[in-house]
Amino acid sequence: DVGQGDCILLQFKEKSILIDGGPPEMGLRVEEYLRAQNITRLDLLILTHPHDDHIGGLITVLKDLPAKMAIDNGEDDSSLIYAMFRALIERQNISYAPAHAGQEIDIDPALKIEVLWPPQGGVSGRMNLSHQAAIKNPWESIVVRTLSGDMNQRSLVLRITYIQTSLLFMADADTVVEKSLVSSGCNLSAQILKVGHHGGPPPPAPIF
Repeated sequence: DVGQGDCILLQFKEKSILIDGGPPEMGLRVEEYLRAQNITRLDLLILTHPHDDHIGGLITVLKDLPAKMAIDNGEDDSSLIYAMFRALIERQNISYAPAHAGQEIDIDPALKIEVLWPPQGGVSGRMNLSHQAAIKNPWESIVVRTLSGDMNQRSLVLRITYIQTSLLFMADADTVVEKSLVSSGCNLSAQILKVGHHGGPPPPAPIF
């Protein structure tokens, strides 16, 4: 529980994935919870977008807890807190890559992590823990509309599948993103949905 913010821990086998870290004042709580789960190193750290209620707690976590790989939405953000985030990644020698729709992230053969949004960069390919993957083909599956300056509309949207169970993580994506994803025809089926932007307002689009 990180109050008004997002922080999600996924564990399977001996792998750990942390999606966002809640607001700054919750960083110590997140770190203590991870250590209580006997996590000494994250396999994947995901920042969906650099708003304080998602990135804030990660600063504390990154100071003390290493990670193998970190990804974010590639947002060119000039905020001090994002600069700290990137500096800590570099200091800890964490493999980093911006993620875009059409990519998959490999950390285990049994786990499929698909990036569904955002479309910036127009790339596809696969990433693994050792390096940023070479881009294989131009990404052509979604006709991109011009988005507003709302950073929420550039949140990472992820579909994560383990064996036969899929989870759809919408971060702070809004109805504009939801409608675009539906129009794209990408696979949105999931047994578990993390509703976008803390449940609204506005509520999810009916078509979604």
